[in-house]
Amino acid sequence: LEHYRAIVRALARLAGTHRSGKLGEEVDRHFPFAASTLIATPPNPCAAPQIQEKVMRYAEFAANYPKLLPESIRSAEFAMRLAEEAPRLLAQQNRIIKLLTADPQYIALCHWNANIDNAWFVRTSTGLECGLLDWGHVSQMNIGMSLWGCLSGAETGLWDDHLEELLALYTTEFTHTGQLALDTGELKTHLTLYAVLMGLNWLLDVPPYLVKLFPDLSGFEDRFDERLRRHEAARTQLQMMSVFLNLWQTSDVAGMIQTLEDSL
Repeated sequence: LEHYRAIVRALARLAGTHRSGKLGEEVDRHFPFAASTLIATPPNPCAAPQIQEKVMRYAEFAANYPKLLPESIRSAEFAMRLAEEAPRLLAQQNRIIKLLTADPQYIALCHWNANIDNAWFVRTSTGLECGLLDWGHVSQMNIGMSLWGCLSGAETGLWDDHLEELLALYTTEFTHTGQLALDTGELKTHLTLYAVLMGLNWLLDVPPYLVKLFPDLSGFEDRFDERLRRHEAARTQLQMMSVFLNLWQTSDVAGMIQTLEDSL
């Protein structure tokens, strides 16, 4: 947690400094904002039956390999909820993208992939601080996207127990640095909508990928099995899928969808 606090503070300082104008116009010329970079893949043209088929494959995966998943996302009840909500959310993806790109207060120069292995840490007299590594894809983006890039590899327990704290820390640091206020609740909405939309576009394809990659998957004791640990893509994609679905399970996604539908 201490390390994630340090990264979140660094991300907020970067975004707040940019939004305040202290980085100058040169940054905007070199790193313009492009709404097309908002999600990792193009908007998914899947119809409702296709996305429901992906959910069914996930439900089958959860039933067959429950030891690989957090308890919160392996129940049949959650799969049923996902099957009902996912097509409704996907139908609103253009509206979600518009929401995530419309308010300049939530668009700033950001590090795209501030996972914990892309930072170096130093303990100072004021506490743990960090610098950020791997600046590929640095650009102006929705700050919720940057927070997902930071937290997508964290344990689901950290999300459950400390997300509100980390979001409050971000908004406090952003405001202090840039003298521009953010609303923590709105920031959580941006983060959640980005994460669940990105997850539907990409991460629901993880179950068939893992089943094909590991014919002996039923013999894995848990997600820390050495065979998974040695395969970076499989390990990280399983973890990110678990995080995205756990966020869905613990959030009022149905309420967010209803708000989007009511705005039509």
